[in-house]
Amino acid sequence: YEWSDAGRLAAISHPANAESAAFTTRFEWSRADELQSACNWLANVDGANAEGAKVDGASSKSRERLLSRVEWRRDRMGRVIAQTQRLFDAQTGKQEFEHRISHVLDGQGRRTASELGTLGSVGYELNASGVLQSLTWQRRTQIEFTRDALQRERARLLTTAGVRRQIDWNSAGLWQTMEWTGEALPPSPANIAAAAIRARQHLHDHA
Repeated sequence: YEWSDAGRLAAISHPANAESAAFTTRFEWSRADELQSACNWLANVDGANAEGAKVDGASSKSRERLLSRVEWRRDRMGRVIAQTQRLFDAQTGKQEFEHRISHVLDGQGRRTASELGTLGSVGYELNASGVLQSLTWQRRTQIEFTRDALQRERARLLTTAGVRRQIDWNSAGLWQTMEWTGEALPPSPANIAAAAIRARQHLHDHA
């Protein structure tokens, strides 16, 4: 990890593994300590340049290759209202992909809708307490939530699949049981894994 003089996270170095080469994630912040962007840079192997010669830290950083960049745009209150994701060709540096997301906030700063570009739009319907009551996609309800007086989730219905999840809480406010029901689920009696997906019981110690 690298930190700035102001104590902000400046970079994270990810070592190479069997699935990816070493790369570094660098962060940019505003004067108000708000995250503005994050970029992934492909690192040089062992700090060497293209000819295999060793380079110092500054030169190594300048020879990193940009892989991806995410930028956030905020309103005057610092709330995220847009996000742009870009992917780049590590060899040529040319942009290969871009995806933009924007959010609509109500007067209290709560998210009420998200535009996902070609993926459509998502709507968030809130109850009188400002807690998520249902989730829509292309104005069609996908998930409905049932809550208790404390606004804890008691059940959720996946409307397009006809699948329901029921949650029971104990007197200490902890999950006690969780059960999925619906014809779309695999039959549980003959399959232990399916039974585990359908229902679970949570046991807690006195701590």
